This record gives sequence, C-alpha cells and structure tokens, in this order.
Amino acid sequence: MTPGLYDSHDIPMSVYLADPCPTPSLSASAINALLRSPAHCHWNHPKLGGHGGDDATVADTGTVAHDLLWGGEGKICVIDADDWRKKEAKEQRDEARANGLTPILAVKYNTVKVMARTAVAFISESDIKGVMEAGQSEMTMIWQEDGLWFRARPDWLNLEAGTMVHYKTSVASVEPNRFGRSIVPAMGYDTAMAFYRRGCKALGLPVDLHVMLAQEQVAPYACSLLSLSEASWAVADAKVERAIAIWRKALATDTWPAYSTRIHDVEPTPWAIAEVEAAMGDEQ
Repeated sequence: MTPGLYDSHDIPMSVYLADPCPTPSLSASAINALLRSPAHCHWNHPKLGGHGGDDATVADTGTVAHDLLWGGEGKICVIDADDWRKKEAKEQRDEARANGLTPILAVKYNTVKVMARTAVAFISESDIKGVMEAGQSEMTMIWQEDGLWFRARPDWLNLEAGTMVHYKTSVASVEPNRFGRSIVPAMGYDTAMAFYRRGCKALGLPVDLHVMLAQEQVAPYACSLLSLSEASWAVADAKVERAIAIWRKALATDTWPAYSTRIHDVEPTPWAIAEVEAAMGDEQ
C-alpha cells in the first residue's frame, strides 16, 4: 500500500473498513472515537480491538440512501418482509451483511428511493448544481504524515469542479442553523470535513469546496447544504490535530485509557441555576 487515490475496484468497501494500510491507520470515525476516549477508538478499530460499530436500522437507511444517490444500487439487498421479527427475515438480513450488502425491508426501500429522488432534485437547483455530472463515489484516500497512516473515503469527489460532497442523513431536522449548531459538532461531522480536507492537501488534490449534503429520513425528506465558516474550520482543524497527537501517543505506548479516574464535581448549568431562582421567586 502506498499513498494515493484509489477507486472502489482497487479498494472495495470491505477492504477499506478492514484497514488496508500496513499499520493501524487513522480515519474520520476513529478521530471521533478518539476525542471521546482512546479506549473507544481501540475497541472499534479493525486492527486493534476489532469489534466494529453498530448495525442499526437507522444507519442502514442512511447507507441505502447513500448507495441510491451515488450509484451503488448493487450493494443493496431488498428483503421482502413486513418487519425483522420473523426468523426468515433475520436470516436473510444476516446473510446480506455477511456478503457485504446492506439489507433493507421492501417497504422501507420504496421510501429511500423517494429520498434519493428528492436529493437529486434538490442538488439540481442548489449551489452545487452539476456536481453529479462528473466525479466518482467511494474513492479511497491513503496518505502518510510523519510515519502515521491515514485513510478516508469521500461520498462524492468531483476533481473537475474541485468539490467534495459529504452526505449525511438524519432522523432530526436538517434546518441549516439548527443542524449546523447542534448535530454537526455533536456527531463529529466538522472534524470529519477537516480531516478530509487535510487528506486532499496531503495528496495534492485540487479540492477547494467541501460541502455537506444533509437530508431528513422522514417526509418530505428535506435537504440542506452546509460548509464551515473560517472560525469553524479553525476549531475543527484544532480537534483533528489534538486527535492525531492522542493517536500518536497511544500507538507509541500501546496505552488506551478511557475516562479520568479522579472524582469530578458536577457543576450546575447557568439555565439550571436560573430555573431554580425563578421557581424560588414564584414561591415568595
């Protein structure tokens, strides 16, 4: 394995998830786990703890929507069942996952197809109109920094337009202000974008625009586009730098601590204090 940009034939998703680098590599999801604690990162990393993530139905819905939108229909396995309670449906679901496919119920699949059509229509009228006319999905970026390996897999990369699109679905509202201020930092989407931008710079890729396409998983499947302000980029870059420092130390010492062992005093929030003061005032 050498640093570079690889297509999905050279590095399929199963290989990417298993980490194709010579030594454990840092990814956007690993960074998100590291900023929680090294122990969480170690537990999920394929070359360390090897326990992997959660195969939740919500995550499956987002994955299927991604595949439909970016041309990965062949990765989907539609299960003809009303729900997952029957033994046969569960067996088909497990078999699909074992074969590297994403299982989804037929009734839910019809919903996700509407999601994909809605997203395509939204893009065609948006500030990134035409981004899907060229480019490729599921490219893998591999690079090195000071002896450490890094990997990333952008949802859509259009080098002609100098644009990388990150697609996220949510059961919550993706109204730009609400989603941008709460969900983006809470889910580590900002650090992921900063990490991908770092990879583009390391590989010399001409990508000037990093934009997130967010979409709701409930009707009418509304979409929004988000990027980061200069201040948000600075904060996200700083979090990535911190994660890399934690990663370097953990690898060098093979020490993966969870949370601090000292006693922490729980402080009241300003609004909790205000609520108590208001209640006391009402009783006087």
